Amino acid sequence: MHCLEAYIEDRKSGGVPPTPNNLRDYAFARERKIAGKIGSVALVELTGANLAVYLDRKTMAKTASRGGRTQAGRDLRYLRAAYNLCIEKFHLTLPKQNPFVALNRLRKDWYRVKAKSTIVATAEGDLKKWWAAVDALRPDSPYKSRDVIADYLQLSMLWGGRRAEMLGLRWEDIHLVGDYVLIPGGVTKNKREHLFPVTAYAKEMLLRRKAANEGPDTKCGEKLRAASPYVFPSRRPGANGEYEHIVEPASAVRAVKAATGINGTPHNLRRTFATLFNELSVSGEAVSNALNHAPKSTAGIHYIQSRLSTLRPMYQRYEDLLLEEAGIRLKPEEPSGVVSVDADTFAKYQAWLAEQDGLS
Repeated sequence: MHCLEAYIEDRKSGGVPPTPNNLRDYAFARERKIAGKIGSVALVELTGANLAVYLDRKTMAKTASRGGRTQAGRDLRYLRAAYNLCIEKFHLTLPKQNPFVALNRLRKDWYRVKAKSTIVATAEGDLKKWWAAVDALRPDSPYKSRDVIADYLQLSMLWGGRRAEMLGLRWEDIHLVGDYVLIPGGVTKNKREHLFPVTAYAKEMLLRRKAANEGPDTKCGEKLRAASPYVFPSRRPGANGEYEHIVEPASAVRAVKAATGINGTPHNLRRTFATLFNELSVSGEAVSNALNHAPKSTAGIHYIQSRLSTLRPMYQRYEDLLLEEAGIRLKPEEPSGVVSVDADTFAKYQAWLAEQDGLS
């Protein structure tokens, strides 16, 4: 059995099973290694030089984003975990020098990747251009994939959700009576429930999405006409023949980028949400909670819980800020202090003044 395959099987049978995203990344890493020269090297013959060559080849690939460093580093981290597991599990004789220790000397900080900082609202007007381009994706029919993806992208900006958690949203997670969303811990990245309120504009979108999901769709037949359990259902059947949820919005993201020059990937939308939410001058704990990050403080881990009554005004302020920048709603004007009255009311007011003069 290939080393990475043994590692994947071990992860599947462990106490905390890997997420679908993890399994996908493992599979891609395995395919890249098997297809490349490193895949033919026996585990006990692996050297730091082998790993350095792999890293250099991926980093210098012309088609790789960011020089391939992110992908290559992730691949080698998976391989390092698999290497350590297999040496232990199959009682293999270690080489004189651990190849990953050697790699640390040959290519220092190979595992470090500078964090991205791209957001959709960098310059004034960017968010408005992005929102309009997403709206332009929508076809005449609300039953086609681009319309569903447009809703997904805009709700992702409103909620700051992770890609997989947003795309896999079910209607059972959406509580339109109490106006809140509760994503169960079983599907979130950190296995913690994510609770947040449904604000006014988001609710309008959800009601429209629900009506569209339950409407007739001659393209997909009766299966999809029976109300889909997913908020963002796919219009194409999966490998099992069932209509599930959209998996990848990449083509729509590319179309928006071609129209605007703005790279609105799902994680860039999440980063934009965090940036704008932080501009509300809320606490760092509130921003972290909105992103459903695992808390680091003892109080955050054991005591601090989300309360809708506290979250709702923050989320509504954020939605108002977002829609204002997107050009969907105008900023309310400050009262001028001038009051307009009709002619009849003004005449009555003058008569009253005259009466007061007569009494004085």
